[in-house]
Amino acid sequence: MSFTLPDLPYKYDALAPYMSRETLEYHHDKHHLAYVNNGNNLLKGTEWEGKSLEEVVKGSYGKNAGLFNNAGQHYNHIHFVSKTPNGENPLVHGSKPILGCDVWEHSYYIDYRNRRPDYLKAFMDHLVNWEYVAKMYDAAMK
Repeated sequence: MSFTLPDLPYKYDALAPYMSRETLEYHHDKHHLAYVNNGNNLLKGTEWEGKSLEEVVKGSYGKNAGLFNNAGQHYNHIHFVSKTPNGENPLVHGSKPILGCDVWEHSYYIDYRNRRPDYLKAFMDHLVNWEYVAKMYDAAMK
């Protein structure tokens, strides 16, 4: 199974004024897509080819750094997971993320420059889909 870039579940300008269309276009259409494309190239011919994204992330952890980083970052970007070393995330430690905040500069620099605290406040106060978080939490607790 190859990786695919999921469509955004909202319009590019839906998060304004807290996250601009330009940021989402850059973050989703360029940055996230690069992890998808690189991951697909690195997946070819490996034992994880044809596996789910979760299986690739878990299986390549500690075994294939390039594939793991790209698959892990793709997984993180799907969940907008917080800054972790080279794609590491709760999945490789037997857990599933229920909320994440991407704090790499590419996710906020266009709108917030070097004001990470302002970005984090806007994220928590205006960007988090708390209904989705509650749904993920309920699913994780089952």
